[in-house]
Amino acid sequence: MMRHHANTPRAKAVLKANHAWSDCIHVIYNNTCARCKRKVLADNPMLRSLLHPHHIISVGVNPSLRWAILNGILLCYECHCWATDHPAQCDEWLRNEFPTLWQFMQDNQFKRPRFQVLRIDAEQAYEELAKLKAKLVKMGKQHPA
Repeated sequence: MMRHHANTPRAKAVLKANHAWSDCIHVIYNNTCARCKRKVLADNPMLRSLLHPHHIISVGVNPSLRWAILNGILLCYECHCWATDHPAQCDEWLRNEFPTLWQFMQDNQFKRPRFQVLRIDAEQAYEELAKLKAKLVKMGKQHPA
């Protein structure tokens, strides 16, 4: 993965889009770990950091899914470590508990963009994710899975 200097316009846009994606995942899961159901109060940023939005399909495997909402699940630190350390068990858990997410993973994990060079517009991603977050908050929307 290419690292960006934080002072470039692209890097700032990517960071904003990353935060917007993370915020959407927190809203969708109501600040609750999808696996163990640990809930954290959203108004406390220190506690909120105990929950980790997890890319089901790694950004390194398929960068085009970096900001896809179906490519995210909210896990506490312990469950995030478990998902990373035990991918086969995590796969089985996802298949049983979140069949829509599991199917998304099956359909997309090995798909690569047709062209090697893919520049996702981070500013556009941020704007779309910010709109989505506002809609989710307004609707009290839970995960579509």
